[in-house]
Amino acid sequence: MNHMNISINDVASQWADISYCENNILDFLRSGNYMSDEPIQKFEHAYADYIDTSYAVGVSNGTDALHLCYEVLKKDKTLLILQANTFISDAISAAEDITIRLVDCDMYYQMNTDLLQERLAYCRNKYDTIIVCITHMYGHPANIPVIMKLCEEYNAYLVEDCSHAQGASVLEGRVGSFGMVNPASLYPGKNLGAAGEAGIITTNSQLADNHLRLLRNIGSRQKYVHEIKGTNSRMDAIQAIILKEKLTLLDKWNTIRKHISMIYAKELDREHLVLPEEAPWCNECVYYTYTIRTKYRNALKEYLHFKGIDTNIYWPYPIQKTKMYSELNVGNFKTLIYASENLGLPIHPYLNEDSLSYIIKCVNSFFSEKIYENSN
Repeated sequence: MNHMNISINDVASQWADISYCENNILDFLRSGNYMSDEPIQKFEHAYADYIDTSYAVGVSNGTDALHLCYEVLKKDKTLLILQANTFISDAISAAEDITIRLVDCDMYYQMNTDLLQERLAYCRNKYDTIIVCITHMYGHPANIPVIMKLCEEYNAYLVEDCSHAQGASVLEGRVGSFGMVNPASLYPGKNLGAAGEAGIITTNSQLADNHLRLLRNIGSRQKYVHEIKGTNSRMDAIQAIILKEKLTLLDKWNTIRKHISMIYAKELDREHLVLPEEAPWCNECVYYTYTIRTKYRNALKEYLHFKGIDTNIYWPYPIQKTKMYSELNVGNFKTLIYASENLGLPIHPYLNEDSLSYIIKCVNSFFSEKIYENSN
């Protein structure tokens, strides 16, 4: 095999597909009206239409999006239930007066609904408000039908973190349309990514929409008039211009990701690897990552790096293993196992056939040539 260099993602190539929008950016810069809401509103309307929600609120980044959602929903004694294998932003976004509890994931890397029900039943009478924040991990939708029923039964708010899953769906519709408020990071490497930091929140509640807009703008609707204690979390207008154009290509890009995932599923060594599966409730998985598992993960990662293939671990240190959340380290066994075994392979719309074939050959040769036997 000839040596190749393959990155985990290729966000720079996206610009070639939307370079025509540079005139819109230049017009904006020449205008001098850098705090204009117009580009942001155009993207918000387009995104809300895409997700099929009444409202979308552009914000500065995904962490702020999570924080604003929690602030809208929290009241008196509040419990936040997170899945244990999500990114740490879902936890650190919560204010100090919110109690956090973790629920383990299932074989699809989504929140385990049986364990969620146990947690809700145990905690319902101990808190005034319960927020269930699910993450549609790796581009695969969580079990929305069951989770919605549980939230209704236990009078809990559903929040969908859609950072991995713009365009994913269950039979009932696209993710981001089911929760009370639904944040998403638009970090550059996401399926829909900005050229820098950005985030978005969707909702069907006019009250939530109004509250979010106040919170993101220092609690102000009118200049110098501040109604509530808010934050400075507005979306940058240039990011909105870029994101609006990328949104028109998102379904195309997701279709390519799906095609690559099918080739991986067909060609990778299933005898030695655990490959991702799609759950019965999944209508569309958009493969933000293609995450495989093996007990030889570290050796495989090192071998692929030697072969010029970039990979990523999602994530090596679960929330409960961080210093500030060590008190949450109770159970969550799948999360801990998966954190020691998972490895994300390159998957993006610009991964060509030669690169894909090279990745598959390198991964399979690691096992067929028993290279793992020399690893620690």
